[in-house]
Amino acid sequence: MTATHISDESALLMKINEGWPEENWRRYGELICKRRAETLTEPEREELIALGDDLEMWNVRMLERLLELARLRQTSLDAVMKELGIKPRPI
Repeated sequence: MTATHISDESALLMKINEGWPEENWRRYGELICKRRAETLTEPEREELIALGDDLEMWNVRMLERLLELARLRQTSLDAVMKELGIKPRPI
């Protein structure tokens, strides 16, 4: 393993560990609960859509990083996710 390889892997791991902001998760969860209770206002619905779009883009970036890490390690995406303990987050 080269120093560049280790550096690339370290940078990817740091980005993977950043996560979606907790405040976003909290608000997203609140809005999902309001939607389920059918008490969501129109501005909240728009906020929920915007948060959902942001989460989707964050997930795409996370998947790209995980795939790159798998490529660097010459293994599968599933193996990398299992090794890192990455599972879907319940809402």
